[in-house]
Amino acid sequence: MTRARTQLTAGWIIAGALFMASPAGAQDAGTNKVALPAPATTLKEPSKPAIPGAKSVPAPSAPDAKPLTEPAKPNAAPPTAAPAPPKPAPAPVQKPDYFESILNLVENKPIGFTPKAANGLDLIQPKSGAGGVSFDQSMSDVIQIWGKPHAITMSTYDNEPLQASDITLHMGASRFRFLNNKLVQIVLHRSNLPNAAFASGIGFDATEEQVLAKMGKPESKRGNTLEYRIEGTSVKIQLAKHFKTGAVSPIAITLSKN
Repeated sequence: MTRARTQLTAGWIIAGALFMASPAGAQDAGTNKVALPAPATTLKEPSKPAIPGAKSVPAPSAPDAKPLTEPAKPNAAPPTAAPAPPKPAPAPVQKPDYFESILNLVENKPIGFTPKAANGLDLIQPKSGAGGVSFDQSMSDVIQIWGKPHAITMSTYDNEPLQASDITLHMGASRFRFLNNKLVQIVLHRSNLPNAAFASGIGFDATEEQVLAKMGKPESKRGNTLEYRIEGTSVKIQLAKHFKTGAVSPIAITLSKN
């Protein structure tokens, strides 16, 4: 330590002499001021020699100082929802087969079936209708009384011009014709409504003589068919031999709206 101090003092003396010899030093000497230059380097205390066999122990580090306020955390991204499973592809629409579509419109019926409607089936009224249905009713109205037809015909060749809206529903031996979905013709058969009759009492059990006596002379007779016009409606009475009595009597009665 003494040797180090001696070197430091000698350094200051030499530095002072050099400064006094310089112009700046001479100028300062005239003013009785002595400016000592700063030492060029800082002398460090020599390190102590290491002791053989000694282990170096690192100085304990200062504990990490915590900030007074914790830094604001960046806005955390909201949790993303799991993606929804893909929707199954819609099942292809199965178009109904044309043949099956037609079969859905009809049902099997015996030729002599009887409708199950409660009232009005047996009354024949030329001006309004017969068999429980009325002129200008729709197909749906007739089906409610008679059920689905067993067959459907559309605009046959004997009706000119051909019209797709000319449709006939066949109900056993009876049938109903429509134009633009309005009932225009009713054909009642004895096998379906054996008790049907006009208000005069003439029905399927009457003989030809009784028909002529009650309804008078027809406007025309074509074969075995008597043609009348009653209350503005065309009335045709088809005659045939009754299979039970053998007498000639009505087998079918047709009402047509003009």
